[in-house]
Amino acid sequence: MKQVEEYCTYLQPESAKALEELYHPISECYDNVNIPVSVIGSSNDWIFADREQQLVAAAYRTKPIMLKNLCHDMMLDPEWEKAAAVILECF
Repeated sequence: MKQVEEYCTYLQPESAKALEELYHPISECYDNVNIPVSVIGSSNDWIFADREQQLVAAAYRTKPIMLKNLCHDMMLDPEWEKAAAVILECF
């Protein structure tokens, strides 16, 4: 809990543009992406539900890599090594 309090001191309001984009559905603009994309999600993400993560992966024509019990900000999760290992495997 102490880490949560510490991290909260670094948080700032999200940009208006980012918040606005959350209200738009996944669009066809992803068709222009011609590089490999990895979608790494978590079943414990409070920001994006599993279904939303599945839709993002489908838009990029890939399958999501779903980790269990990591928070939305995986790099701050006590088990961040799980996400880091998946990223390293992608390369």
